[in-house]
Amino acid sequence: MEVNIKDISYMFCEFWEKGQGMNFDQQKQLWKELYQEPNKEIFQHFEFLFKMSDKNYNIDDNLEKCFQEYEKSYEKIKSLTNISDNINKVCKRCSEIFEINDIKLNFITIIGLCSANAFVTGFNGRTAFYFLEKMLKKEYIDILLAHEITHLFHFSQLVSENYESTLADSIFIDGLACFVSNYLYPGFTLSEYLCFDSDCQEWLSECNKQFNNIKSDIIHNIQSTDFVYFKKYFMGDNSIKDGIPTRIGYFIGYCIVEWLNKKYTLQEMISWQQDRIIKEVKGALTKIL
Repeated sequence: MEVNIKDISYMFCEFWEKGQGMNFDQQKQLWKELYQEPNKEIFQHFEFLFKMSDKNYNIDDNLEKCFQEYEKSYEKIKSLTNISDNINKVCKRCSEIFEINDIKLNFITIIGLCSANAFVTGFNGRTAFYFLEKMLKKEYIDILLAHEITHLFHFSQLVSENYESTLADSIFIDGLACFVSNYLYPGFTLSEYLCFDSDCQEWLSECNKQFNNIKSDIIHNIQSTDFVYFKKYFMGDNSIKDGIPTRIGYFIGYCIVEWLNKKYTLQEMISWQQDRIIKEVKGALTKIL
């Protein structure tokens, strides 16, 4: 197993500390010089991703809000700037439970644009990004790491050259990641594995209540690759939108994987290809919840 960790958080800290006492325009220029431009490919990648859900997204338009958030959280950010040991530890545990060792894992630890705590993308083949400005509860670090590292192991097993994620894939992949976080690090509530927050019980209750109302829509669109369904079921802030809890896909995925794990091992499930994933998710949806 090869683990590659690129930490650019120190570059942010250099920018932030040099920018103290400056006005916004001066800070913005310093941000570009010391942080954004030296990491140009990364920030271009982010802008491309964010335009998928908001075609008008522009980094510059969001910097003032981000700087305000950094001001509130900088001391906590500094306390999280070295999580390499945690990453290596969780990689080892995932390798053991999945029985996969022939793998290359790429990570970037970064202060981002206040949009997510972590995600895996196709950057540099496949990379897990951890955004320290959104990882402010130390007790959740390992379960968050386990979630994204499970994604890296999972994507390493998908052999299709032209892989395009369906709604079934999204449900299964995120469900497995949440479930593995619980498997490796028991003792948290379900809402903490799904939201990294203990104050989501109302959201969790709504997920239970509303699932039967949306089951037919999910089954009907189970093979769709349209981003609109990922946005509908996996994005948001744990609120209710148009009668549906945002991010309910994580809840559904967890329940499905928990049910499937009674019959299949984690080693078996992480090796499934897209056709098998679609079949098993669709079958589970008709039998549980």
